[in-house]
Amino acid sequence: MNIKVLLRITAVTLAALACSCAKSPEYSTYDSSRKVLDAWLRVNYPDAVPSGRGIYVLESVRGDGPSLSDSTYYAFIEYNILDLDGNYIESTDKVINQRLGTYSARNYYGEKVVVRKNGEIYAGLEDILDMMNIGGYVRAVVPSWLLNSSVYDDIDKYHENDPGGRHYIYEVSLVAATDDIYEWEVDTLESFSRTHYAGLDSLTEGYYYKVLKEGPGDTIPNDTTIYIRYIGKLLDGHVFDTNIKDTAIKYGIYNSSTDYDTPAEVKMASSADGITMSGSTVVSGFGETIFKMKKDEEVVSFFWSKLGYGVNGSGNSIPPFSPLVFHIYMTDYEKDE
Repeated sequence: MNIKVLLRITAVTLAALACSCAKSPEYSTYDSSRKVLDAWLRVNYPDAVPSGRGIYVLESVRGDGPSLSDSTYYAFIEYNILDLDGNYIESTDKVINQRLGTYSARNYYGEKVVVRKNGEIYAGLEDILDMMNIGGYVRAVVPSWLLNSSVYDDIDKYHENDPGGRHYIYEVSLVAATDDIYEWEVDTLESFSRTHYAGLDSLTEGYYYKVLKEGPGDTIPNDTTIYIRYIGKLLDGHVFDTNIKDTAIKYGIYNSSTDYDTPAEVKMASSADGITMSGSTVVSGFGETIFKMKKDEEVVSFFWSKLGYGVNGSGNSIPPFSPLVFHIYMTDYEKDE
């Protein structure tokens, strides 16, 4: 499918057509937004009719899976967002970002979790998901007044609170969904363990730890400073961080301003949550892994998002609700005084 929107007239021109040179009554933000959208629809999709709270479905493919129930709060989607002139604003597609020159190897591309409750997503996107089956695809115009995460019982409230700005075209593929995101994470980690570590059992719920190379077995005292090398990944293999130069180059995340010659300095503590790296706190799963390590060991741990970056993720590298994998080994290092 050619997902580039082919338009016969630009949104800028339509905005001009929607306005009259003659003196007219003062319009609300919604009135002005409505005129622009109506003009665009008349030219490009004259037969389009509103659905839900006012989105306009331009194309849809029914999926083979079930529809989303009211309790299916977590949806895994891939999407593109375009303006009415067909310019990409945002995309989860790696190839599209490469073509646009916005690709970064450090960023994650692929399906992302969105939460369908308590106004976590825009009303327009929620309307799109409400009409989808898993495996389906919808391409729809989301008006500016539905680019709003507030929840109103009255559609007029969306009109009254129109933030203005642009209308957008959403292209959404619904990949999967779950009622319980943490149960999904546990199942995913178990599958990862079976595939890569012969069914290694979790030490606690959502946390796995394995020694890959043993050292002399000495316990590391509290308040000791150790030095480590590490690689941080998502379960699909996406490397989001490392302090190993060759690994950074291999995965395209090398940064010339990073000192790869010096391993990370870790200050041990009496508990996992007291451990710091380079003077900063670390996520719980990483701290727990360091706390369990003995002298000169090499280990791998993988754990659910409750021990990682949780519901928010971290920037563009780690999406929300992402289990993480860390390979860590200790190394000798003489710090210059």
